Amino acid sequence: MKFTELKNRKNFLSKLQFSLFPINYGPKLGGQKERMNFTGIELKVVKALKNDVGKGIIRVGTVTRDELGIAGGDLIEIIGKRSTGAGVWRAYARDEGQGIVKMDKIIRHNAKVFPGDTVIIKNITVKEAKKVSISFPRYNFSAGITDFILRRVIGRPVVSGDVIMQRMLGTTLPILVCMTDPEGIVQITTSTN
Repeated sequence: MKFTELKNRKNFLSKLQFSLFPINYGPKLGGQKERMNFTGIELKVVKALKNDVGKGIIRVGTVTRDELGIAGGDLIEIIGKRSTGAGVWRAYARDEGQGIVKMDKIIRHNAKVFPGDTVIIKNITVKEAKKVSISFPRYNFSAGITDFILRRVIGRPVVSGDVIMQRMLGTTLPILVCMTDPEGIVQITTSTN
């Protein structure tokens, strides 16, 4: 491939990105800022500490949060080999300025990345989930277990195909998000069915 062809392809892809992702200044959930950032920031994936596992959060440095216009508790999109969502918490002092994102095995599984890979972190507009369909292994649970599980994951960003690990009754239960309405990254709320 010639250099000019490669250069033209890059220009085409950058124009295509702007046509696919129009600016949306609609309402946001989770206290996110009004500023959108479509470019995102590329960070190196590192394993989360044990006390962060299963919370659905990532930890990023202050510089990264400032560049994206996000604060602790906001919801973001993680783009690896697959796109998923997570909550943002501030990095530990020893991790500031390292250009890393700490995420647990569950989020890494959902994004299809491994420690040492790079991901793109983007600020997004999160839609409220009207309906979420979940699946979990067969245990002898009562009929209301689905509502119980959904109440325990309120505030979490999910996308169809994500796995959520939920601790209950002395065991960790893997939950597969089969379908969301609307599609894409949505936030589970108290009004989600």
